[in-house]
Amino acid sequence: MWVMASVQLQYVCFEYRDGRGREGPMDSFKTYKGDLQTDAYEVYNIIDKAYGHINHFHCWAHGRRKFHEALGNDKFRSEYALTFIRNLYEIERKCREANYTHAQRQVERQQAKPILHQFKEWMDKESLVVTPRSPIGTAIGYMIKRWDKFIKYTDHGHVEIDNNIIENAIRPLALGRKTISLPDIMMPPSILDIITLYSELVKHWA
Repeated sequence: MWVMASVQLQYVCFEYRDGRGREGPMDSFKTYKGDLQTDAYEVYNIIDKAYGHINHFHCWAHGRRKFHEALGNDKFRSEYALTFIRNLYEIERKCREANYTHAQRQVERQQAKPILHQFKEWMDKESLVVTPRSPIGTAIGYMIKRWDKFIKYTDHGHVEIDNNIIENAIRPLALGRKTISLPDIMMPPSILDIITLYSELVKHWA
């Protein structure tokens, strides 16, 4: 199940495809022109290279998650990195609570640039001393490799810092796979997704 959402239009689209290969999203976005915010799944990078009419952004929630996952491996470095990210989200919170327009938010986000600069300098330095395949090394490498797409949001007031709207949309699907159970009947995940999606739509529109 592929999920696409528009923050401006306030809609979420669920599209079922067999498998997680490039064919589905390549077809969905072949005529799309505009902004696309994703995690770092390699298929999106293929789309990015194939279609020059897409402006690709990465999601800070996914970057933050990598450092959360590294807390057990290197608590000091992980918490230090999370402090930088927390400061970025504090700027977003201020914009949201003040009900800023996109133009106002873009101006306010300029405060994030010195934070991002310091964060990148720190990661560049630490990447030379941590084990690359350790959880903290993986988190740092994840960010550095995709840095340009992570920081682009600061110059685009209409783009969110993360794609949590997608995360919230797919959470019921994941929970549905775990909780829906019919005795003596084996159902593929696709059927469970459809049942869960239908139940969510009923709750939303009832």
